Amino acid sequence: MSSIRNESFDLIISNPPFFQRHSKSSDDLRKLARHADELAYPELLACAAKLLSDDGRLYLLLPVMVVVQICEEAGKTGLFLSRRVNLKGYASVVLRS
Repeated sequence: MSSIRNESFDLIISNPPFFQRHSKSSDDLRKLARHADELAYPELLACAAKLLSDDGRLYLLLPVMVVVQICEEAGKTGLFLSRRVNLKGYASVVLRS
């Protein structure tokens, strides 16, 4: 983030790691991509708040069970929920750990 400190953005889109306190894969790259150990939600929100322009928007793809937590954390950084869209997956899709 240090190389873009003086820039601001109108839009930031993030699909942050979903899992917190879940069993982990033995694959290090998969762990990094899927688990929030290296990028906690409060850190993500604080960085986004610093990088957004005054009218900027942050779009997040999140699991439904953390939306309330994210909204509470976002309020601490001056961000707030303006629209929520719920997506539903397919029951036939097999998830890999």
